[in-house]
Amino acid sequence: MRFKAKAAYDQVSTLTNILQIFGRLSDTSVMKLTPEKIFLSTRAPPTSQYDGVHLYSELSCNALFLNHRIESVADNSIVFELDLNHLRVALQTILSSRKQQMGGGESSSLDSAVVIIKLAKRNGISCLCLESSDNNADDNNNNNNNNNNNNNNNNNSTASSSSSIKVSHDLPVHIMKVADFSTSWAPPVVGSPLAQLYLPHQRPIRLTVERLKNMAKSIYVTGDMNNTSSETNSGSLELHVFGEGASVNTIFSEMQPEFENCLVVDKENSSVKKNRCKVKIESKKLNEVFKWQSHLMMGRNVSHALISLLKDEMLILHAMLDPVEVGYFTYYCPVQFLDAEDEEYDEEDKEGQCNGNGNGYDSD
Repeated sequence: MRFKAKAAYDQVSTLTNILQIFGRLSDTSVMKLTPEKIFLSTRAPPTSQYDGVHLYSELSCNALFLNHRIESVADNSIVFELDLNHLRVALQTILSSRKQQMGGGESSSLDSAVVIIKLAKRNGISCLCLESSDNNADDNNNNNNNNNNNNNNNNNSTASSSSSIKVSHDLPVHIMKVADFSTSWAPPVVGSPLAQLYLPHQRPIRLTVERLKNMAKSIYVTGDMNNTSSETNSGSLELHVFGEGASVNTIFSEMQPEFENCLVVDKENSSVKKNRCKVKIESKKLNEVFKWQSHLMMGRNVSHALISLLKDEMLILHAMLDPVEVGYFTYYCPVQFLDAEDEEYDEEDKEGQCNGNGNGYDSD
């Protein structure tokens, strides 16, 4: 099998940002390489406080590499296990090294900075090897190899290559069978959601969840795709906790609903989509699902994000990167079963609760 790719500075920066959200769940992740896509998959171990949370991503090779080559007998697919935290740190080291060279007055620019990524053997161990290089220097070296009789060109090439510092990393990986990815690391199969809403661009939900998780072990999340209190055809997302002696309810209104692939509750009149769903989820797990908003910004790193609710089954957060051609990442978070006491809570009984913009808190 063979894998070798060349990535530009901005492409490496994009990949580094994506890897930041993977290392939080687990030290172990699986990467699948094909000529068209990069698949990343990780899930929290059973002993973790995030047990059951699964993070999956599909990325475009053409968007992340200047050029690449992937060859294997398994339909040109390669699967291996690695620590994505180590990969992220290695890429960050290379990026920092390049920035220091530029700050120190080096003549090389970011446009010429590239990273070579390849699979190779090091002392009999399979490794993912990363090496910083200079695109212009590589081109000079290739030209000079074809003109070995020209000593002046050879001397210029030596001077050019020695003027920049090269950083290399060899990360051990465990090669796996391609079939193992589909059976053990593919995203879970789920049903159709009852409610789907696009997250607001200007109001990060992460800050609200971080406050609520300190008040209760579980958070009730209710998605309403047909908010009757709104004059526009928009939905709302409600976060509700029961603390000691008080309850807090926060509502994010004016959220765009997504009816495609969503179950229609009113089967007699399919044009009336009164889709509403309530789930109960552990506070720490919900907080982890929204942690990506701390360093990936809506409208800059992420084009849009969709939250889907499946009663007594799953909360799914699907985020498209910006530009959308790069790919996406998806969180799959299991929810708790709602008991009779949970079902007694009704939307009509909301006196003294926060309403409207999701920026304040009131207690019952």
